[in-house]
Amino acid sequence: MKNKLGVRSIKSNVSGIAIAMAVAQVFFSAVACAQTGVEHTYHIASGPLDRTLVEIAQSSKVRLSYDASLVQSLKSAPVDGTYTPEEAIRHALSGTGLKLESTPTGTLTITKENPAASANVGGTVTAATAAAPASGASAPAAAVAASVDTTLPLISVAAQRDSGGTGFVTESSSTFTRTDTPLSQTPTSVSSVNAAVISSQNAQTLTDVLKNVAGVTTYPSVLGLPSYAVRGFQNAAVLTDGMPTSQAGGLGSAANLTPTIAISSVEVLKGPAAILAGDAPAGGVINITKKAPQADPFHEVQFSYGKYGNLTGSFDSTGAITPDKKLMYRFVLSDQGGGQNSMGYDGPTNFYFAPTLEWKNSTTAITVGYDRTVSKNPMPQYAIGKSSGGILSSPIDHPLGNPSDGFSMRQDDFFYKFEQKLGSHFTFVSKANYTETQELQRGWQPVMTLSATNGAPFMSFDTTSETYNWTFEIISVRNMISVR
Repeated sequence: MKNKLGVRSIKSNVSGIAIAMAVAQVFFSAVACAQTGVEHTYHIASGPLDRTLVEIAQSSKVRLSYDASLVQSLKSAPVDGTYTPEEAIRHALSGTGLKLESTPTGTLTITKENPAASANVGGTVTAATAAAPASGASAPAAAVAASVDTTLPLISVAAQRDSGGTGFVTESSSTFTRTDTPLSQTPTSVSSVNAAVISSQNAQTLTDVLKNVAGVTTYPSVLGLPSYAVRGFQNAAVLTDGMPTSQAGGLGSAANLTPTIAISSVEVLKGPAAILAGDAPAGGVINITKKAPQADPFHEVQFSYGKYGNLTGSFDSTGAITPDKKLMYRFVLSDQGGGQNSMGYDGPTNFYFAPTLEWKNSTTAITVGYDRTVSKNPMPQYAIGKSSGGILSSPIDHPLGNPSDGFSMRQDDFFYKFEQKLGSHFTFVSKANYTETQELQRGWQPVMTLSATNGAPFMSFDTTSETYNWTFEIISVRNMISVR
């Protein structure tokens, strides 16, 4: 008896679920029919048919499904007036060779006006004949199966291939291959920080920019200029547009002081592949890509104020010189200075001046430019040891020599770049730069620890050095050959 009750209960539940599904189907069909009968006002001009159909379906909240290949490349008729959704769709389909039908489930669908019928020996096979029930199947079940709507709704996807160089994601790099190569095709580790990231984070110096790159650390050099280590290897070479700059004895380079208003992007090539940059440590190399002239006019002014009265003003201007926009210019100027440091020395000063000209057509590009960097960094604060042990506890708040003592550098850089397309497979690129660097070190420093009477001898230093550097590079883009 218990088993019979259980079977009866299961049959009752199945019957209840079937009834509920039937009622729900009738309900949704009624809702769809109610929506298709409501009139709406449309003001849709003639345009792509798929866009017009989607607009009608969204505004009237009706279920519309069709094969996207049917409406591809077709143009809709204008729909202007007050219509029901079905009337509006039929207006849009005028002259397209398509017609609107309604399925038993209440979904509107689009088909061809005269679909070809399937021919068979002895007569014509209709849709009802093709959907005849199989052996053993009941007629009502076959009717329900034939009424099922199997057409999927239209799905529209809009996307862009890349950001065009204006977003936060960098798509290409030129440090490793010397050409503009997609990062996905670059067989080494390259980290890139582009202009969008630099601007959004308000980076003021190259050191601020490199905070975004893992494996790069900053430490001060003898001249007070920032120096960088990549993957633990110090004195990482800093390139400018792929060309090495003067760096004497690991004392730093003027390229490290390039203001961010002149920087388009910063790339860090990590690992032994950095040897492609020349005399570079195995940890990696840093490449600064400067902003190039452009035909569209652009002007920017920046001001910033920091502690100890430090004031910075920067200016960037670019545009076309000739009416045909083939000759362009870029002019960048930055000046920083003012105040004193914590020991009373004159504060740091940095001056950057960079005019650039570029002539460019569809096959040839010639760029010539010059930049000057002048910097002065005061003596850094340091502690003095005692002969009895320990260090002088009170901080030194006055200069040990003259307030103007410190480390000075002036660097002048002349450069050019020539690029010529040789058909669709080859591009000839030639680059060269000539750099003159003058360095001055002047100040006082203790040579022994403090005695019991707090006395110690000091030594003054006043040295000057000059460095001249010439670099020439030829690149064949097709064969990726670099000759220096």
